[in-house]
Amino acid sequence: MMFCNSYGAHAAVRDAQVIPSAFGGTGENLNGATLAVFADGHAKFKNGKFLDLVRLVLEPLNQ
Repeated sequence: MMFCNSYGAHAAVRDAQVIPSAFGGTGENLNGATLAVFADGHAKFKNGKFLDLVRLVLEPLNQ
């Protein structure tokens, strides 16, 4: 799996605006977006809150 390392660039916001203050962000908790490409060739564009974006990466690690 490959994914973009930005939480905000694809949603026209800064990464810090998406990341909660507990993790070093501004605490604005804006929606962000990221792109992911999977080993089988399919890709996803995921938008949502910080934890939604992190879950996109963590789910394949459980398999």
